[in-house]
Amino acid sequence: MKKRNSAKRYSKKIRTQAKIDVDKILEIESVVDHDVIAFIKSITDGMGDEARYFHKGLTSSDIVDTAWSLGLKRAGELILEELKKLAQILKEKAVRYKYLYTVGRSHGIHAEPTSFGLKMLSYLAELERNIKRFELAIENISFGKLSGAVGNYANIDPEIEK
Repeated sequence: MKKRNSAKRYSKKIRTQAKIDVDKILEIESVVDHDVIAFIKSITDGMGDEARYFHKGLTSSDIVDTAWSLGLKRAGELILEELKKLAQILKEKAVRYKYLYTVGRSHGIHAEPTSFGLKMLSYLAELERNIKRFELAIENISFGKLSGAVGNYANIDPEIEK
């Protein structure tokens, strides 16, 4: 229990002391030639004992892959919002143009007349299927990996990944 309390104390201290200075990170990276090491060195510079908890047991892949996952999830959520707006527009157009005749097509040539609203509904049906697929994709990328050097949790508790 004592170990967990000190980790919490260090965690709070790290959050208040950590400052991101992009120029400093780039300067360090030009020497060490490793983006994550440069980031860690920059953030922990000037910290005391708490610095050892900043990156404890994690690898660059744990950090980078998890960051990518978070970024992809956020980007996906923004795209999803726009897809849902598009679905609403297609619904409105389908109703508005349900009696507007247009040329139907079959095998790439003119066919029987149809309704422009019906065409909008077919686009909507396809979009709704794709929205479901997209939501599933967002769910599938919404996980980080924090399992240590070779992914075996040798120096990091699996509880941290959860």
